[in-house]
Amino acid sequence: MSARIEFTHRIYVCIVGAITWNRPYELKYKIRERADTRPAPTKYKYKKIMPNFFPKRPVKSFLDLEVYQKTLECAVFVAKYIVRPSADIEPALLGRSQSDMLQESAMSATERIYHQMLPCALGLPHLIAEAHSVRFGSQKDCLILLERAMLHCNKMVVYLEETRDICDTGVEFEKFAELIKKYLFIRQKTLNLQRSWKKYMGQN
Repeated sequence: MSARIEFTHRIYVCIVGAITWNRPYELKYKIRERADTRPAPTKYKYKKIMPNFFPKRPVKSFLDLEVYQKTLECAVFVAKYIVRPSADIEPALLGRSQSDMLQESAMSATERIYHQMLPCALGLPHLIAEAHSVRFGSQKDCLILLERAMLHCNKMVVYLEETRDICDTGVEFEKFAELIKKYLFIRQKTLNLQRSWKKYMGQN
């Protein structure tokens, strides 16, 4: 019985060898095609997992903070394109303090919004810079400054919605929506910055 199995196996090997012997080039080209379709090996393993990963730059000063850059960008847009000096607004703003202007009954809604929104927008980058400066000294003060920055972000969202619906600025509604999204994004980034600073302070 075992001799018959061995004989059958030898016949099978001879048949397979004869078939493959007549087309060696075809099999060789198929092997080459399979090898060409394989992906090229990458140098770093993290590129397979995170192809869009880029390490962040080290923060050497408050100028490198993303929240400072975004707040400055928004403040410039508000000052240049929304709170525009016009003939009916500029005389009301010249030589008057905020308390004097708010007490006047003849002051229009546009003047009130502009007079309160501009200091809020321009003050946000200053709060970020101050918080970064005092974070190694008075740690409690830097967290309070970040809280004020987040408060200013919420107030700017309200001012922008009021300006969009009340004032005649000539700015498209899409620009207001984009600016509101930026301030909400800045608030979230400021909250994340505050949490990271708290964690650093807890370790030290």
